[in-house]
Amino acid sequence: MTDARSHGLDGVDPADNIAGNGRLSSDANTGFPTTPFLASTFSRFHRAATLARRCRRVRSLRGNRFEAVRNFNASVYFGGDPGSPDTFQKFYADIQMYANTFNGTDPQSYLGIGLCDKAPTPASQWQGENISRFCLPEYDALHAEIQATADIADRARIAKRLNNMIIENGGMIPLVHRGRLSAHANSLCGVILNVWDTEQWNAADWYRISG
Repeated sequence: MTDARSHGLDGVDPADNIAGNGRLSSDANTGFPTTPFLASTFSRFHRAATLARRCRRVRSLRGNRFEAVRNFNASVYFGGDPGSPDTFQKFYADIQMYANTFNGTDPQSYLGIGLCDKAPTPASQWQGENISRFCLPEYDALHAEIQATADIADRARIAKRLNNMIIENGGMIPLVHRGRLSAHANSLCGVILNVWDTEQWNAADWYRISG
């Protein structure tokens, strides 16, 4: 998943936080930024290379100059140190890339990362899950609705609306769903794979057969 900056919150203007760039300027014809933009990710070569390729593609389409990919050590990037400028919560870049997922089968908690009050700010010591500072009152209201909804079909309908709302408004940019490979011995029965949990989620139901 890639996060692109969306709305500011609590007086934190995302454009002012982009190191070295200052405020973004826009092309009068396209509306796209013309200021050089900066991307960030954490220390895996293939991840940085992928992000660089995508940024250069955006540059060629939009006409603005791609500046660099800043590649941080994962322990720093995800460390959450409020004193460090290099954490993904600070988001001192125009775009950043990292993997994201949620546990279990119900997306309510995960979709809560898009709530306005979950954005990292100086007041919260830069803690919070809403990394892109996405903030939309309609989203908050719809998330409150899913919390009060019990019917599984209605919850699924609301979850899809929330997903579309955060994607279409720039809160996050999904890139790829990673394939996973799992296997078990032919003599081990009761294994039911679940893409939303670990392979051992129903280990209590496993049993061996002879042969």
